[in-house]
Amino acid sequence: MHSMMIALAAIAAVVLRWAWLPASGNWQQRWQKTLFFFLLPILLLAMTAIAIVCMGPQGTMAGMPTVGYTYQLAIALLILASFVALSLVYTTQQSLKRLQQYPELPQPPGLSQKPRKTPDSQPLCAQIGFWQPQLVISQGLLDLLDTEHLNAVFAHEQAHYHYRDTFWFFGLGVLRRLTFWLPHSQALWEELLTLREVRADAYAAQSVDKLLLAEALLFSVSAATGDIPAHSATLHPSVKGDRLQERIDALLDETASQPQQPWWTWSWLLTTILPLLAIPFHT
Repeated sequence: MHSMMIALAAIAAVVLRWAWLPASGNWQQRWQKTLFFFLLPILLLAMTAIAIVCMGPQGTMAGMPTVGYTYQLAIALLILASFVALSLVYTTQQSLKRLQQYPELPQPPGLSQKPRKTPDSQPLCAQIGFWQPQLVISQGLLDLLDTEHLNAVFAHEQAHYHYRDTFWFFGLGVLRRLTFWLPHSQALWEELLTLREVRADAYAAQSVDKLLLAEALLFSVSAATGDIPAHSATLHPSVKGDRLQERIDALLDETASQPQQPWWTWSWLLTTILPLLAIPFHT
């Protein structure tokens, strides 16, 4: 019976992922749809593994016997998830320790943190860490932008701090590493990264001029090379081509409306507890 549960959860996860198509609409609607197709398959698999562990290796369920290897498989999956999470925690902690050697700059107006300056020539401004991240800015970005454009960059980074993007995307990054084999994993991840930046741009545009923010984005992306770590939240997470154009268009679109999504749009999360409802039927 436990084997059937695992098989059904895996089939449901694959079918859900195959059903994904790039969403349209404002960024909040796209955010909801993208999270649905990214998270729901993963959470169904995780909750199935947790349910099997809670039921134990022996017994019967709905008159059918259970076997020990499914319990061992569920345990192995949870151990693997813990190992991946802990390894990413260790990597991020090491990055934070290395940042302590860099000088701390005065706290800019409107920013909740004091940034640390790195000597890198590549333009970069990023949040690194978890719930209370460290803001990092490179000498290359300080040399590239004037004060007004730097203030626009800081407003963007304040948005990442406001939404705690480093914390939430750390968790999403763990799930992504565990389920790379599911269809459209990379495309959904890139969509989430883009929408994260669009959301931060929209938040920053409430306090700084949109044109300044768009110019700062263009300057920094055109001068930057290389990839940005997934556990950081930055002005330009390796955005190129259409993704960059999408952010610029979203910034400059005066007619774009961003209505607050009602709480019930998250009701799909309740479906993830379905595997746990099978626990009382195990004896």
